[in-house]
Amino acid sequence: MFYNFVHVVVFMNAIIYWAILVPKGRGEEFFGSGWLQQVCIICLWGATLLLALGEVLFLNSMSRRVVSQSHGGFHLLAVGLLT
Repeated sequence: MFYNFVHVVVFMNAIIYWAILVPKGRGEEFFGSGWLQQVCIICLWGATLLLALGEVLFLNSMSRRVVSQSHGGFHLLAVGLLT
């Protein structure tokens, strides 16, 4: 649960910054100016995103759950009843 929560927070933080704040021109008003601004932007919204993506894609040791036939059949039945 903690693993999923941490990755969702990292990805949502990066999506909100790069997709909403930067195109509107409000992404730079948090830190002022100078070298600290670039370091903060890279560390908060660049490096963490790349580290999380690398961890999920290459270092993930969580195995996928095997779906039983009855579980899949139940979902098909439920979808059929709802439509």
